[in-house]
Amino acid sequence: MKNIYLAALLFFSLCIFSQTNSPRANKTLADTVFEKGDIVKLPTLIYELSYPANPKTKEALKPVADFIKKHPKIKFEIGVHTDFRGSKESNQQLAEFRAIQLYEFLVMEFGIDSEKMTYRAYGENVPLVSEEEIAKITSNEEKAKMYLLNQRTELKVLE
Repeated sequence: MKNIYLAALLFFSLCIFSQTNSPRANKTLADTVFEKGDIVKLPTLIYELSYPANPKTKEALKPVADFIKKHPKIKFEIGVHTDFRGSKESNQQLAEFRAIQLYEFLVMEFGIDSEKMTYRAYGENVPLVSEEEIAKITSNEEKAKMYLLNQRTELKVLE
């Protein structure tokens, strides 16, 4: 069973997940005024199974790190979401792995103060598109787009 989980984790961890189309986000990295609860759109991230992550990850996170440093009075939550494919337990574990990896990468590689951030693994619990809605879609291409909406990483303003 562990081998199946590890194989699935490897497969999902090497996939690219787009965060740029999240309809839940109401802010971008270019914004300068924030309120508690605002969700900031992030660039596309590539998750890896090992640390350090590949150069593409560091390149994608540089604007995020610069953004966090630019707002020293704001505390952020890194929220990682998955879709419904896979078991609820494995999706939660995958989200936790990614959230921790992202948090540690920002702290270790970019020197972000760990007190300025927290992380949370949402797994499949806060979808943008419900499983029922996705099931109604007949086109595999459209279903894939809906899954990508749910597979996202968000930066939330906490205080």
